[in-house]
Amino acid sequence: MQLGKKLTALLLVVCICLLVAACAQSAVVEAPALGLEEGVNAEEGTPATSRQDRSNGVEYLQAEEVFQRVVMEGAPEYFLVDFRDTEDFLAASIQGAIRIPAEVSTEEGIIQRFPKDKKIILIDYDGSVSREIADAWAALGYDTAVLVNGMESWNEYPTVKTELSITAGSGCS
Repeated sequence: MQLGKKLTALLLVVCICLLVAACAQSAVVEAPALGLEEGVNAEEGTPATSRQDRSNGVEYLQAEEVFQRVVMEGAPEYFLVDFRDTEDFLAASIQGAIRIPAEVSTEEGIIQRFPKDKKIILIDYDGSVSREIADAWAALGYDTAVLVNGMESWNEYPTVKTELSITAGSGCS
């Protein structure tokens, strides 16, 4: 019974993600402000590199913090997942990231591939798609974080060209 409710909620989140993606292609969609611009915690008005969303446990990380922990320190407790288009991902991605299409991100065969013992940092263009998926994955027991403002915030940090990507129904390619 509990699993049925989770799957229904997950299906609803996927539908919302697809609707948001469709709207983004035809019109400019302005995402609600998280209060994290320029490293300020909206709730406290103090400088912050990250904050925990109290409603669902999703953490929001600034580009500087992700760069320091994941790229510079090589901290093994992080796992990077990128939802951008294949061309953009292959041209420039964060070192160590893998790509999956957002539309299959909640499929059982896909999500089971990810570690539950690591913090999974979700990456997209501007953070909007990652926020939706992070909520769904957190509900399934994954420790998720969102790169605030997505790759738009990664301008001053190095990227790599990569060939690793998960595509719908084909595993890794």
